Amino acid sequence: MLSELLGELNVSHTGGIYSASFPDGDRTAALGLLYDVTSSADGLLVRDIITGGPFDIAKSKMKKGYVIDKIDGVAITDEDDWAKLLNNKAGKYTLITFHDPATKTVYNETVKPIAAGAETGMLYDRWVKRMEHLTDSLSNGRVGYVHIEGMNEASYRTTFDKVLGKNLTKKALIVDTRFNGGGWLHDDLVTFLGGKNTSRSARRER
Repeated sequence: MLSELLGELNVSHTGGIYSASFPDGDRTAALGLLYDVTSSADGLLVRDIITGGPFDIAKSKMKKGYVIDKIDGVAITDEDDWAKLLNNKAGKYTLITFHDPATKTVYNETVKPIAAGAETGMLYDRWVKRMEHLTDSLSNGRVGYVHIEGMNEASYRTTFDKVLGKNLTKKALIVDTRFNGGGWLHDDLVTFLGGKNTSRSARRER
């Protein structure tokens, strides 16, 4: 109902939510991996390893296509929610048992899971790099790409560095504001990028 009421205002960055503080509640950690969520078999089929995550180190045997069988000795089955095995494990040594389906070789590695928010940040960096690569490849290096994460000072500095850095000699520049967290620096950004704050999307950022 709150969302419907706010929708009548026709403005951005509004919402109605309920949140409660549970200081002793579970905080589920992450392993910095992407899984095959369509698999119904026991274990977690690893589809990719996120750059900067716990397994993104040279000594790890983890690879795409491997299957995680246990977390701290507890088997992962299709009948139970495996995420609870990572509750309150962020920053704590955790034993991960996994195997190579091709050779059946089993590995045991101890890693420190990360907070879910940290993994989200890594996924954001991954997405931006993919957009940069896509833009560069499709334009044969002539067009640059910058994503603005939020209308805040940190994002302004990042945009400033990228525009006057590796994108300085580009013939054109894509400035992507999708999914940005909002803020108050849209006027400064538009002025810096050489435009005027007259677009409908820019006005909605206010």
